[in-house]
Amino acid sequence: MIYLVRHGESVFNKENRAQGHSMNPLSEEGVMQVQNISEDILKLPITKIYCSDLKRAVQTAEILNKELNLPIVLDSRLREFDCGESIRGLLKQDRPVDLYDNPKKYGAETAPDVYIRMSDFLDELKANKVDNVLIVGHGGSLGMMMYILENPALTKEDIIKTMSNFTRASVPFRYNLRNAEIVELDIYR
Repeated sequence: MIYLVRHGESVFNKENRAQGHSMNPLSEEGVMQVQNISEDILKLPITKIYCSDLKRAVQTAEILNKELNLPIVLDSRLREFDCGESIRGLLKQDRPVDLYDNPKKYGAETAPDVYIRMSDFLDELKANKVDNVLIVGHGGSLGMMMYILENPALTKEDIIKTMSNFTRASVPFRYNLRNAEIVELDIYR
C-alpha cells in the first residue's frame, strides 16, 4: 500500500494564487488541517515518508512525522505541475486566458511532463518493492499518480494525444485531492 496526502492549505491556496513550484508555506488553517489527520496517519503501517521538496509539502510531512519519527525522503519528482515563473503568484483572474491551451508559452509543464515524473517515481517504488509508505505532495501531481495507477495500460503516447496542451486542469476531476486528504492505494494490483 501507499498512502497519499496532499499538503494542507497553503497561503497561496487561501489567496487563490497560482502555486506551481513556489515555496509558499502552509496557512494557519493548513497547519490545523494537517494536525487533524495526524491521528489517522498514526494508525497506518507507514515505514517511510516520501515528500515533494516544496515548502508546503515539507511542512505537512514534518507535522505528520512528529510522532512517527521516520525518514523523510525529499523528491523533486513529487512537485506540483509547474505553472511557469511568470504565472506563479498570480491571482486566478490575472492568469492568461490561453494558459491551458499553450502552457509552454508561459514555461509551464504539460500533463505529459508530469506523467513522466510520476511514472518514473512509481516505477522506482515498484522496482524496489516499496510498501507502506506515505507520499506527501500536491493535488495535481498526486492526481496524476492516481490516474496512472487506475489506468495501467496508459502510455506516454496516450497522454500526449489526449492531454498534450493541458496542465493540472487536464487531470480528471475525480483525481483531485482536498487539502490534507489521505488516499490509500495498492500499487501492486
